[in-house]
Amino acid sequence: MNMDNASEMKVIRVIPGSSIAVDVSQFIRAEWGDLAIAEYLRLPIIKEHSELPFFLVGILCDSVVAFGGIFDNDMPDRPLLNPWLGCLFVERNFRGRGFARRIVSELLVVADSTGCRPLFLFCDPTLVRFYSQFSWVMIEERMFEGSAAVVMKRD
Repeated sequence: MNMDNASEMKVIRVIPGSSIAVDVSQFIRAEWGDLAIAEYLRLPIIKEHSELPFFLVGILCDSVVAFGGIFDNDMPDRPLLNPWLGCLFVERNFRGRGFARRIVSELLVVADSTGCRPLFLFCDPTLVRFYSQFSWVMIEERMFEGSAAVVMKRD
């Protein structure tokens, strides 16, 4: 198996409370601290047919290498902007190889098929070019939690 080929990564939906969900929850806490989505993933599912949050994980050689999700309320001071693509993460050793592109592409398929429009995200300003290739447009530059951030929208 080619460790550089994102097409060989298996992408699956994360079921809250599963062992993979607990692993992802730990990754989220290590990277961003105590976010509500980390707690959601750690606990068994409460609502059986809820469309959101929707979380995908990329697995390569039995290891989690990437993940991301679609959920509500990612930027609490922008409550009218929902839903959000967020928590996009690729393990450091796998960055720059197309794994993030693959997770985003598959999340957008889910968003399009479930009518999650418009869809929002916020990111570091250095990532605007990456998201622009998926038809995201910048709607706001701001400070969020002490860091520069760009809010983007995709219709």
